[in-house]
Amino acid sequence: MTVQINYSEHPDSLSALIAHAEILKNRKDFVRAREVFERAIELNPGDTFLLQRLALVTYKSQLPDPLDALQKSLKILSVLDPAKSSDPETLGLSGSIYKKLYEETKDEAFLDKAIWFYDRGFSLTKNHYNGINLAFLCLVKAANEEKKTAASTYYTRSVFINESIISICINLIIAPDFKVRNDKEYIYETLAQAYLGLGQNHEVIKLIPTINEISKGHFDLDVFHEQNSKIIDALVKLKKMHPDLG
Repeated sequence: MTVQINYSEHPDSLSALIAHAEILKNRKDFVRAREVFERAIELNPGDTFLLQRLALVTYKSQLPDPLDALQKSLKILSVLDPAKSSDPETLGLSGSIYKKLYEETKDEAFLDKAIWFYDRGFSLTKNHYNGINLAFLCLVKAANEEKKTAASTYYTRSVFINESIISICINLIIAPDFKVRNDKEYIYETLAQAYLGLGQNHEVIKLIPTINEISKGHFDLDVFHEQNSKIIDALVKLKKMHPDLG
């Protein structure tokens, strides 16, 4: 059902602006979502959540081009001083931006920065989002390494983190408050990707019906499927480079 917000009745309602921007984000209308988040920030300057969301939809918009959008997102997040932050969302977004910069440029320096941010986020909070991305990027790093010893080190770390993520996600799912959480789809998707990173495809298949059922829209599902393809590609690359790994 389409939700319509009457701004003539609530012209300065911060909650209405945020709700509308979230709907636009979930529909992948990132340009309009950015406009609404910018309006919300005018009402509440410096708000951490709003700056995080603005950075997210800015780089997702890929305008005027992907690299420029990513650099603009970094500038938005700079207000939150990510390198010194202990906020898992700020750290995760920083990691995500550097991950995208690596994918656009293949510059290993960006990959290393992405790993640093995700590692910090996961070490500080054991946050499943930071953890699953850290596991993936360690896998990517392993697949990039020509030397088997270095590849084995990164791959072993990826396996360890994926196993930790599975435990974290299962504990979240069986917790009494899980039904009232608003991130249930992301927890199930993270669990599936941890299994995928370990090559346990049969466990992934079991989770797909639940993921499809609780998804809030195209945004999370598209990201989920896109990331799954990247995990599979990294595993294939690692196997070709080092047949006895992966």
